[in-house]
Amino acid sequence: MSINNRIREVRMTKDKTQPEFAPTIFMSTSHLASIESGDSEVIERTIFLIVVVHGVDEVWLRTGKGEMFSTNKDALNLELVSLFNSLGTEFKTCALKQINALHDLQKSLK
Repeated sequence: MSINNRIREVRMTKDKTQPEFAPTIFMSTSHLASIESGDSEVIERTIFLIVVVHGVDEVWLRTGKGEMFSTNKDALNLELVSLFNSLGTEFKTCALKQINALHDLQKSLK
């Protein structure tokens, strides 16, 4: 099973339609459909958001090994998700831009 199929499996396990799931990972419904069908590649940002927002185990998402959902969430991740989910759409967009900038900075420092 590909990562594209695993993303679809996460969505279906969460009992969400594509229009319901796509905004949670800052994506259009058509782009999610393209990913799920295998027509588009999955980028790191999408993996990060699925892991953080939906509590999916990153190893499982990438490889299919282990359990779908992380069983060892730390308090910081839970707090981050809770705070993020409490934000309005405009603030979520702003927060995502900041997180992406921090992620890029971290990568450049390695």
